[in-house]
Amino acid sequence: MASDRKITISYSLSVPDGVNPPVLEQSNEPIPAKGTVTFPIGDGKTVDYKNVLAAIQSAKEVTGSQLLTPWRDAVGDKEKNKDGTPSQKDSNEEDGEEEDAEETI
Repeated sequence: MASDRKITISYSLSVPDGVNPPVLEQSNEPIPAKGTVTFPIGDGKTVDYKNVLAAIQSAKEVTGSQLLTPWRDAVGDKEKNKDGTPSQKDSNEEDGEEEDAEETI
């Protein structure tokens, strides 16, 4: 009996409190912060390099673009609103200092 060959990726994200889970575009379902995805390699009888490469590319696309990137964006948006980030006024003041330094040189 041939065993099914597959690539399995498990992930568990530590999401900060107050971050709403991103939503899958295809199904409008929230993306879980913990899960496992599996990608078959071939038909179970024969495995060749082309099948392995296709499974790896599929795994990269799904885990990167469809699972992890939406979480990165959701957490990043929450982090942008944290205290301690420079305000627009501070940013403008720094720009003015650079301009003054260029004029004196």
